[in-house]
Amino acid sequence: MKEFMSKAKKPMIFIILAALIVGYYFYLSNRKVDNNDSIAKKTPLTEITDRDLDKNYPGTPKSVVTYYSNILKVMYSGNLSDKDVENIAAKLRGIFDDELLTLNPYDEYLKRLQDEIKDYKSAGRIIADYVIENNSNMEFLTYKGKDYAKIDVMYFIHESKNIIKNYEKFTLRKDDSGRWKILYWEVGKASDMEE
Repeated sequence: MKEFMSKAKKPMIFIILAALIVGYYFYLSNRKVDNNDSIAKKTPLTEITDRDLDKNYPGTPKSVVTYYSNILKVMYSGNLSDKDVENIAAKLRGIFDDELLTLNPYDEYLKRLQDEIKDYKSAGRIIADYVIENNSNMEFLTYKGKDYAKIDVMYFIHESKNIIKNYEKFTLRKDDSGRWKILYWEVGKASDMEE
């Protein structure tokens, strides 16, 4: 009798395992998956607009300027709706110092931004790439109890068949919550950056 039971167990275990495998196969093949969500890749635009600056603010002057420069690349790509430009303007204002925001009321800033984007598009200009100087070359200083950082960026602007190098020097100030914010930027020169 024992021999009969042990012989009967083997086929029974095999049948149970086979049933589990078949059942799992049917489960996987019949479940509903939203392929758009699971496979969707973020575009450079959605990477910018989806970023929650309250929870994920860039931590260094260089990362603030990198975020700003990524926004410029997307902004001047020429493929944005008015709503996209508004969303980008809000993100830009999120990394600007209060003093810069005061000097640039939202409506005026948005209008200038839209005009600038149109100018770039009509001239066939895009920002192809950029280089931010090394951390070791950045300048840090304290003035009247506030921390400042200066950082140089070289933008490669593609216009027609030409590549133009545009140099900008950014000044950032640390706000009361310890976040680096862009205070202003100005035209730089090649000698500001060690290539």
